Amino acid sequence: MHSRMSMYMLTISLLSALVFTGCGKHKLVHKLSVKLAFEPSYSLHVMASKYIDLINYLSEATGYRIEWISSTTHEGLIAAIEKGKADIAFVEPFHYVILRKTCGAVPFLKVLRRTSDGGASASDAGMSRGLIIAHRNGATPSLQDIADNLVMVPSRQSLFGYAAQLALCQQRDIDLKSLRIVIGRRHDQVAIAVARGRVRFGFVREGALDEIADVINRERVAVIAKTEPFPNSCFVYFPETERNRPQVLAKLKRALLALNEPTPEHKRILQQAGWSGFVEVSDEEYAPVRHVLMRLNLPY
Repeated sequence: MHSRMSMYMLTISLLSALVFTGCGKHKLVHKLSVKLAFEPSYSLHVMASKYIDLINYLSEATGYRIEWISSTTHEGLIAAIEKGKADIAFVEPFHYVILRKTCGAVPFLKVLRRTSDGGASASDAGMSRGLIIAHRNGATPSLQDIADNLVMVPSRQSLFGYAAQLALCQQRDIDLKSLRIVIGRRHDQVAIAVARGRVRFGFVREGALDEIADVINRERVAVIAKTEPFPNSCFVYFPETERNRPQVLAKLKRALLALNEPTPEHKRILQQAGWSGFVEVSDEEYAPVRHVLMRLNLPY
């Protein structure tokens, strides 16, 4: 399994460890390296387009060399974080509750998703839903049609791409054992597979279809069900970071919260990432996630 969990580290070229300063004479200045892990929700090129300006901004705002760590799989990212390869991580709720249990992760900021009008409606911008999508070629399938069909999911360790949808199916009296689950690794790959008719059904997070609107025929994809809302993905830190590098945590948190200030540049960075801002968050907000995982008997 570990051979499939190959890690990749992206150090943005603009965030070089060496910067040149001075007037006429070049002086080498070493930047402190900070490793920031991102969940692999989308393909590499999609993630790069979403987060590159955020990484550049964080480097400039903190003075650190930000190294972006991710993985080809959700499970691979969790394994790398558990081995202490990240100072801070941006993870979805399922991953957070795993990391809370295995290495004491602490959530400190939750993202606010961008709403249809581009702003953050305070009550629900901090929550998201999972979608059940189906290939549409003529009549649109119903949710009951999902039984005994292939269903593609990004990972079995995803709330918005697996657990939330299973909970909905369970509530609708669909036998979960009848679902023929196949793994697509990322939300965009699942959506593309459904759009092209490679599988009939898929589980993806809210907003996934919008991310790839330019590469799929949207008319071939029907949203046949939405799950109940759950708290959004969050930035977390680890006890070792708080103990050994408290200044790193403080500067990154301050820089992220500063993006809430409505300047054109801040709005652009947030919009590119698909967010509208950040709010502080605590572990208690993710209690519903644990409840769903326990009800489904999913290990975490």
